[in-house]
Amino acid sequence: MSLNWSISDVVDWKKKQKKDRYTLECLIWATLSIGLGRLNEKTVDEFLYRINRFSVEVGPLAIKRGKPVVWTREMLEPWFGLRTNVARMSNAAFDKHLRKLTGR
Repeated sequence: MSLNWSISDVVDWKKKQKKDRYTLECLIWATLSIGLGRLNEKTVDEFLYRINRFSVEVGPLAIKRGKPVVWTREMLEPWFGLRTNVARMSNAAFDKHLRKLTGR
């Protein structure tokens, strides 16, 4: 199955995509790893928790200047409106997913 995504609901998406394509691409692919296909005001806390937890337990999803990126709300807010066709993974399924990836 292909990964489909849209940023048509992101404010000033053309300018942001041109300026910071690296973050956008990382967030798009991260949705697969964390099991959340929407980034918005309602999902930001769960998205932030999962992306940072995955980075700590499994491995960083992004590296900047040789160091793992610790994601903040301020980094995610410009991309509110990002959507992918990734189905939402329950919290229990996310925990199980991480345990499988880490061999615990």
